[in-house]
Amino acid sequence: MRRILPIALVACWAGVSFADPPPPGAPECQTLPPDAEFRHYTGYGVAGSEVVALQSARADAYEQARTAVCAGRLGKRRCEATVAHLAQLDEQAQYIRKGYPRRQRWRSCFTLQIERQYVDLGHLQETFRGDLGRMAAQVSARFGREALRVEPPVWAESQCSVGGVGEVLVGEVAGAFANQRVRIDDSNFEGPSMRMQLARTGDGLNLVPTYVDGLGVTTRMAPVSFLPELYGLEDAEEPSCRWDNELGLTEGHRTGADGRTVRMVITGNSGEYCEGDRMEPMVLVDRPSRVRVYSVERDGRALVIWPYSPDQDDLVERSLSLGEAQVQRPKLGEERLVAVAIPAEEDFGDVSGWRGCYWPTTFGETAMPPDAAVGSVGFLVAPEGTEGCPMDVALVPFPVLPTCGD
Repeated sequence: MRRILPIALVACWAGVSFADPPPPGAPECQTLPPDAEFRHYTGYGVAGSEVVALQSARADAYEQARTAVCAGRLGKRRCEATVAHLAQLDEQAQYIRKGYPRRQRWRSCFTLQIERQYVDLGHLQETFRGDLGRMAAQVSARFGREALRVEPPVWAESQCSVGGVGEVLVGEVAGAFANQRVRIDDSNFEGPSMRMQLARTGDGLNLVPTYVDGLGVTTRMAPVSFLPELYGLEDAEEPSCRWDNELGLTEGHRTGADGRTVRMVITGNSGEYCEGDRMEPMVLVDRPSRVRVYSVERDGRALVIWPYSPDQDDLVERSLSLGEAQVQRPKLGEERLVAVAIPAEEDFGDVSGWRGCYWPTTFGETAMPPDAAVGSVGFLVAPEGTEGCPMDVALVPFPVLPTCGD
């Protein structure tokens, strides 16, 4: 039988007159056999009238369906949206009913049939992995099988870190490329990489992958949709980093007026760190450049972290490690490292001598030369004792630093 609606209502009709007593052994609603595409939920009701009995059976069936669809795994918004979807299709479905009088009461049953995809998250996850596999196949066919670095995902609108779940998504993407015999090399910062963004689409998410070659040239691939509940993102909080629109950036970057590019990366970046962890930020430029690096908090408070001391040169030929440093939690929990690059024969003017100091005003687009290239990377910092982070971490005392220009 061809199904027209994804959700249909099924009920049973005994085929007898209610004025007559029921024949011996009159069947009740039959349990439907298992179906590969659908699941069935049958509710029962007993009442003094036919209408009330059917209402009771219908409510019972909906409660069973709601429990199965939500099952403690869906966020409240998506759960309610799914239930509303069921109620809407009820008006279009057909049903029959079965009941007979016994002591002035009616017995009724009501069966809902629901597409398995609403209750089977495992099926949706396999679909997502299949879509990732097709994306990886397209990338390898177009760009070859050179060793690839997979960057942790960020939110598309803000470019803020997705957090610890980003490491899981990196693993999913890396697995898709491994199946295409593409080696994953997170230490190859001068080679190609996959940049990932998450964009909200109603009650779903799109993973937007971008291939970045060794010179920073980007190629956007088709987005891959998935259910946020698969990775605990249904109730993800609003990002707390300094947003792109406040920094004059697009997707965390800005190409210089002369085509110059600069990238800010962190070795072994998972998108989230514990207070006290060690990290090593790196700057990559496509040509010799003068570079300044700022640590920017959500409220625009910024620290010049490179050059940090008077003896450090701001000229970067191709790549530069800023050295290993201990992670300390910023006031609002998320930090963004912003690298600004200009031609090697130029300088940063009046601010060239500002090193190891706090920017005197709120850091934003106007704090950077208008023709400069800009690159950034963000990460979350979880306080000790939370998110699986250890307690009593020995933190290096943070020095008291001056305000730039004082």
